[in-house]
Amino acid sequence: MIITLMIVVFVLGYIAIALEHPIKVDKAASALLIGGITWALFAFGVFDIIGNESKKFLEFIEFYKLENPNKTLEWI
Repeated sequence: MIITLMIVVFVLGYIAIALEHPIKVDKAASALLIGGITWALFAFGVFDIIGNESKKFLEFIEFYKLENPNKTLEWI
């Protein structure tokens, strides 16, 4: 959910930068606003993002250990 919001904010901000002259907003202001909002969303959703990726990484490690038991100690 948070990643989707981050993507939406980025796309809207990118559009704002592309339409700099018609909306009369400097692209630096748009970029700073995009960056601030995106980092804030990341800060609020960091545990969901990292938690999901950690689970996927642990699943990968378990799969790797099952498929390559001889190389596991070398890799870890």
